[in-house]
Amino acid sequence: MKDILLIGNGPSAAKYTMGKAIDDFPCVARFNTFRIHGWKEYVGTKCDIWLACDIFPQWQGLYDYKEVYFINPSSAKPNQLWDTFREKAPGAIRLPKWVWDDVGAEMKTHPSSGALAAYFFSKSYDRVYLYGFDCFQANRHHYGDDNKGCHHKADKERAFIESLYAEGIVREFNNYTVLHDHNPGYGKGGAFGAKILAYEPDSVLDYGCGKGGLVKYLISKGVQAVGYDPYVHEYRERPAKQDMLVSTDLLEHIPEDELSGIFADMRSYEPRIMFHAISNRKAVQILPDGTNAHKTIKDANWWWSLLHNEFANYDVELLKYNERNCFSTYYLIRS
Repeated sequence: MKDILLIGNGPSAAKYTMGKAIDDFPCVARFNTFRIHGWKEYVGTKCDIWLACDIFPQWQGLYDYKEVYFINPSSAKPNQLWDTFREKAPGAIRLPKWVWDDVGAEMKTHPSSGALAAYFFSKSYDRVYLYGFDCFQANRHHYGDDNKGCHHKADKERAFIESLYAEGIVREFNNYTVLHDHNPGYGKGGAFGAKILAYEPDSVLDYGCGKGGLVKYLISKGVQAVGYDPYVHEYRERPAKQDMLVSTDLLEHIPEDELSGIFADMRSYEPRIMFHAISNRKAVQILPDGTNAHKTIKDANWWWSLLHNEFANYDVELLKYNERNCFSTYYLIRS
């Protein structure tokens, strides 16, 4: 599998300590005036490919790149700029015109270097990951400077990148996408199938389904079942409402301050019955950013109280709690 990771310069690139995971990636590409000094723990140091649209005062062609790309056919004197660029980087490759034609026709505006590169590399790599691609939606243009100006059309940039995500042409580089893609066994579990069948649901939504082990099990037993997981391409599309909503080994992965949003989304499906299996201890799995995979580690009563408040129109029942090793808690929630 031939993979490439494109590190954008958007502020979100400096949100998580993903430096080690980035440096461990087989091929890393960066853009224009990317910053390393002072940001290593967030964006790493590795750079196999550099893509530049100009000759910058802080020329960054001093790294030992495997490839250098020039992305600028639209300047007033593109050939003159290209000649000057090649003097500094004799082995530089000029981005093919067909990339500009295809992306420009789709966006109907001047594309960014990131949009062009995402499309270009998707033709020669099996998987293209994006990180720090904010599509100019934030107040700051780059994580490493105070530049707030931007000549790109933010809404069109975002629509184009979102279309690449939706079609599976690119993937978001984050803790859980990396785990699912690079650990074949991660998220394949199909536990609790027999327990779910005991409630005789008309249909089931496995919310946070991972690679769909439970969904496939239920379907094999003749149950209408669908899955939803934004970190797995096969299940990233939001499904229709179902009779029963299930989450297993999910809620403990969500940071405490994000749980209300997750529960609000679950309520929007208006399920008749819910089943939640929640781990009450630290995970064995360490995420690419070096943190534990379980973000909210609480006891059974804490979870019961939260579920009771979040699903006030439902009856919340604590089914099982293994107090000896605090492994997991099961809850049944009925309308």
